Amino acid sequence: MGFRVQPEGLDTYASLLKGLQDDLKTAQDYLNQHLSYDYGDARMFATIANANNATKAAVGDNLKHLDQLLSASAGELVKSANMYRETDANEERRLDETYPSS
Repeated sequence: MGFRVQPEGLDTYASLLKGLQDDLKTAQDYLNQHLSYDYGDARMFATIANANNATKAAVGDNLKHLDQLLSASAGELVKSANMYRETDANEERRLDETYPSS
């Protein structure tokens, strides 16, 4: 049993990762809509507002980082799929050249 890569599978996985980036946009929108408190909203719970704002900033930073990772990963998967296609085509061509022409 040999090693075999299906480039279409890599393309499919890259598409799934790109789709997750859309979900990140939804998460960021939710974060901005539902976790935005200022000190006027918090009033006597200013400590809670501080903790909320710090948590919101940390989650927002993580979402941005995850978006970068997904984008880079999807791009590399597409590059890998193309490299496997090119390698397979070159090897097929090289093998065909070893046969006598008819």
